[in-house]
Amino acid sequence: MRQQGQTSQRPFPSRSFLILLLAAFGLSVIVSPDANGQGCRFKLSYSQRVRIETTNNVTTLDNDAQAGSSYLRNRTSVMLQAFPGLRWEVATKLTNELRDYFVPETKGMNWDEVFFDLLYVKCDSLGGHPITITLGRQNINLGEGFLVMDGGPLDGSRSAYFNAININWQVNPKSTLALIYANQPEQDDLLPIIHNQDKALVEQPEQAFVAYYSSNLKSATLQAYVMRKNIGATSTKRSAHVNCLGSYVQVPVTSRLTVTGELAAQIGKRAGANQRAYGGYAYAEYKTGWPVPFPKAFTLGTLYLSGDNPTTGKYEGWEPMFGRWPKWSELYIYTLVRETGAAYWTNLASIFAKTSIVVVPDLTLSLDLHHLMAPQRANPKTPFPVGKGTNRGDLFIGKLTYQMNKHVSGHVLWENLDPGNYYFDGADDCAWMRMEFLLKF
Repeated sequence: MRQQGQTSQRPFPSRSFLILLLAAFGLSVIVSPDANGQGCRFKLSYSQRVRIETTNNVTTLDNDAQAGSSYLRNRTSVMLQAFPGLRWEVATKLTNELRDYFVPETKGMNWDEVFFDLLYVKCDSLGGHPITITLGRQNINLGEGFLVMDGGPLDGSRSAYFNAININWQVNPKSTLALIYANQPEQDDLLPIIHNQDKALVEQPEQAFVAYYSSNLKSATLQAYVMRKNIGATSTKRSAHVNCLGSYVQVPVTSRLTVTGELAAQIGKRAGANQRAYGGYAYAEYKTGWPVPFPKAFTLGTLYLSGDNPTTGKYEGWEPMFGRWPKWSELYIYTLVRETGAAYWTNLASIFAKTSIVVVPDLTLSLDLHHLMAPQRANPKTPFPVGKGTNRGDLFIGKLTYQMNKHVSGHVLWENLDPGNYYFDGADDCAWMRMEFLLKF
């Protein structure tokens, strides 16, 4: 939460964004009926997600700190979509996620706020051309979410929206080009909020420009992108900008074996220093074709995100851009809080193996094992439990998923970290568990 008297530089005025959005809404509602003479059509959607999450010492790695927590999360979302014309869509989604803390009891019930999770106008086939434009608050997920997935990492999985202009051009039947501008303030001051809690969405205001090309070449998938992220200054933090160039490829080697990889390089400026960083991942997945209840797939892969070397004049730490979400682990995003920030993936390497088993129809068990490492030793100046090695530890993930039908699903997720010498001597294991029930119509 921003303290009184603090100011920040906003890369894009919030009033201008709201005026653009309202103007687009006004244009869409006066669009004439579609070619079939039908009037405006509507679609109403509803979802209810209930989670119980429990942790012990994921931020301290110290049992004596008694830093555990247990709470219920109840997220309610209602979405209304209107189709005033053949090529037009207007949508809004309101969300509230309350929390009821069992531990610590002093936190109790938090009703939180009702906010616009989505609010956009979409125009398809602009001017008769294969171009789709989406303006407003929207979800954007590019590729496997390595760099673009969540626009507000500090509110957890409550939301993931971007305030953006998204232009999607179907270059040919097998290729698309997305051009995106996004504006992410520290707090949601672009749209009205009921019971405003001044929740922080990101540590500093952020702005993004993205060009993302995707193509299917025979049986392979190829994606290439260039993006820029501007990080605004606050009263306590300096500004930065990062340019990122990368590509993604997925190739089926055989009918059962698929190889996937993504690699990106970054240059820019951070707190006056030149930034030079790189990161990527690669994995091979083998589908067994075995019957139930034997494993249906095996995956073996590796991950590398460069870390900063404090003895140089440059900054070599990987910038996760807008990929700050639990892509690799739900537990480990909290272990990173005191090191770099929640879900701030950087200075991280991993060798991992995964498998999934259909226990019975509609019930799937997945198992992940990560051996975590750090390209650079921990910086002793950071306020987290520091060690002298580069072994972050071993992470085990088990998830049991139940899919009754398209409306009802749930899962149980358990993770455990055995910390290595990257952390202080005597660092304790930590665990994280979640139970979820999801209803959607």
